[in-house]
Amino acid sequence: MRTCARKLIALLLAVCLLAGVLPVALASDAPAASPIELEITALQKDGGIEVLYQAVTWINAAQANVIVAKFDRVEKLEKLIFTCTLTDEVTAALPSDQVLPNYYFSSTLIEKDEPVRLFIPAADPCVSNGSIVLTYKLNPKAVEELFPKLSPAELKDQLMCPMGMSLHTDARPIVPASVLSGATTLHTFATITVSNSDGSDVPVFLTPSAVLAEGAMETSIVATRSINVSLKQDSEPFMVGYPDDTFKPDGDITRAEVAQVLYRLLDAPAKKAAASFPDVDPDAWYADAVNELASLGYLKGDAKGNFRPNAPITRAEMAALLVRFADAAGADADVADFVDVPATHWACDAIRQAASFGWVNGVGGGRYEPDRPITRAEAAKLFCVALGRNPDKVAVAMGMGRSFADVSADHWAYPYIVDVSTARESVKFGSFEIWTAAK
Repeated sequence: MRTCARKLIALLLAVCLLAGVLPVALASDAPAASPIELEITALQKDGGIEVLYQAVTWINAAQANVIVAKFDRVEKLEKLIFTCTLTDEVTAALPSDQVLPNYYFSSTLIEKDEPVRLFIPAADPCVSNGSIVLTYKLNPKAVEELFPKLSPAELKDQLMCPMGMSLHTDARPIVPASVLSGATTLHTFATITVSNSDGSDVPVFLTPSAVLAEGAMETSIVATRSINVSLKQDSEPFMVGYPDDTFKPDGDITRAEVAQVLYRLLDAPAKKAAASFPDVDPDAWYADAVNELASLGYLKGDAKGNFRPNAPITRAEMAALLVRFADAAGADADVADFVDVPATHWACDAIRQAASFGWVNGVGGGRYEPDRPITRAEAAKLFCVALGRNPDKVAVAMGMGRSFADVSADHWAYPYIVDVSTARESVKFGSFEIWTAAK
């Protein structure tokens, strides 16, 4: 049956996707392997390390044609067990032979208007000889509900859709931060094997029980600290763009707009706080936001007591504002100085604090540019980092979420802009959020 093609390539690519590599060879006459994008994030948080592995891959039209035309043994595919082994500095620090129930695995394949999970675990993730071992099988729901619906043309189209996968820990840090001793790069190696659950030969491109792929990836390790304010947890957008379907990523964001963003995020804002600044009209669209945040001590006026709502907010002002939201007690501000932020600068302490939280890292050359207005793209990223929001880059890469006419997918801030502007349904695991649907 042609549906075998879909199962087979999805199985292979999705498991390879988790590891960050593609099979060495699919078949003797198969076209070259397709692209893959992998991101691994290790967050130093609360004395420990949280880890997120995310990847997305797709195949080209020529390879889809080969697969649709050649494979038809569905009953064998249902017995396949795939094993992925991940090894890096984090896994090496885990006690051996333990089950890892706090790891969560998610694989998603876009099928028309509804995401379908293609894999389910065949066993709990576990640690063996310094590696995380993951075993998965095809989701029976995909076999019963998804594959029979596809014509050959639809099958080819679906094979060419991006496929995403995530693996990450829960909120409880699993490795002491001291294990990495200040390391800034995480090196991850992966191998993938396939076997048959009933012990028979594995009809996968004539490679029974073969090692299908191996590779390496490295990524930076970031120390982060989230703000200590009760916020909404409904995953609603808080930067909404403009009526002409643009986001204006390189444009300025005003002090009033930032106040409105933060006001949207508050869990239980007051109905009507007292007026706080003489230059804030009580009927202005931002008045409730400014007055509420000022009453909570988050917004400050200038030397004349004015708020200047329509003035662009600077990078220094943004750092100072967000640091006020943070629980700064005991925070480590022992970070390298920015060459353009002298000790006499009014926001020096706040900028150093934001850097120690992992929120800001300058603009290159040891500079911060404190008095330059922050761009909307920079603000989107800063909000995400400071709020502890980790964009689901698999979902974003698959086209799930809000898009804007002036923000391309290769824009450096694209995942953050999609995150702050998208209403979605999701499942949260610690600091990480896996999107299940975009509204």
